[in-house]
Amino acid sequence: MHVIFAGFFLPVGVVFAVTGALYTFDVKGQYSTSTTEVSQAIQGTPTLDEALLIAKKILSDVGMIDEPTGTASLKKVGTSWQFEWTGTRYDFTFEPTSQVGILKSSIKRTTPHRFLVQLHKAKGGLPMKILAAGLALGFLFLFASGIAMAFSNPKLKKVLFVSLGFGAALFAFAALLS
Repeated sequence: MHVIFAGFFLPVGVVFAVTGALYTFDVKGQYSTSTTEVSQAIQGTPTLDEALLIAKKILSDVGMIDEPTGTASLKKVGTSWQFEWTGTRYDFTFEPTSQVGILKSSIKRTTPHRFLVQLHKAKGGLPMKILAAGLALGFLFLFASGIAMAFSNPKLKKVLFVSLGFGAALFAFAALLS
């Protein structure tokens, strides 16, 4: 089972490890952004449901058939607001401008690396979220089965405890320095 889980989750594990490590050092991938102004009458700050309807209309008007795969939100920005809908292939935002009835909308298309980062950040659809949760459980299983293997072999048991001690000490040291 240890080998089966390792092989099955290796592809997603490598992607998550690489994107996570690079993200730690601020390598997040890029976007290709296009911005337009859209005429849309809005009184005050819309509700999230109203903003979603407006977003779907704007996206439809510009020929975007697939909606972003992530979560939509309405954020307060200074004294104003911004609608944001993130996803793996693109992010979509709109916000009011200084001109009444004019919104600034942006479509930020992801580069291949940013696409993988967005998957890592749980911006993908349900199948990817299930796979990511499976990876987390798979890691726990791999650790547990590795520990079980170590306990069945006296030589490995000592190696396990030494490596566990060093790993715990390094984690504590790094956490204290953070």
